[in-house]
Amino acid sequence: MEVAQRKLEVAADNLANAETDGFHRHLLAASGTGRLREGVATGHLPLHPTGRQFDLAVAGEGNLRVAPLGSSGYDSRRAVEIRSAAFVRATDGTLHDQAGRALLGAHGPIRIPQDLAPGDIEIRGDGSFVARGTVLGRVALPASGSLRSGFLAGSDVNPISEMVVILDAQRQFETAEKALGAIDNARQKSVDDVGKIQ
Repeated sequence: MEVAQRKLEVAADNLANAETDGFHRHLLAASGTGRLREGVATGHLPLHPTGRQFDLAVAGEGNLRVAPLGSSGYDSRRAVEIRSAAFVRATDGTLHDQAGRALLGAHGPIRIPQDLAPGDIEIRGDGSFVARGTVLGRVALPASGSLRSGFLAGSDVNPISEMVVILDAQRQFETAEKALGAIDNARQKSVDDVGKIQ
């Protein structure tokens, strides 16, 4: 019953995040001892177009690096890797994600001066940010990865598959519940029969 309940919880959480950008589905697998091992899917997420220039996603291999603001600037030691984010240009020209973290290039945060209009900026597949022929910065990506402007990574959850898991988990829970009820009834009958014999 505990295993079925946990399957139900994980599948319900996956289903609730089927439309959440950048969400990797959570996985459950039974170990040899019957315990559940939990993990997260690691495959590539589907990309969907948004039309917004600073919505960025990595297609193929690689990640974007973002860092939070520290007391003396952006703290690259606390940088994390993400696959996609909707960035906005701050007053200092840096691109920030929704958590306020700056997009990092090879030499610190990517900075796009405020006097540049969106039409002046070209974001290339190799990770370069170019304005009027000048490279403003570049996101480090392997040769097998490319930067996509105007896209966000979607969720890798298949709602139909998660509904099947939910229904299966509910059936397993109900079956286990009935089995426990039958065992309890058999024990009670045994106790009653012993009382009659005495």
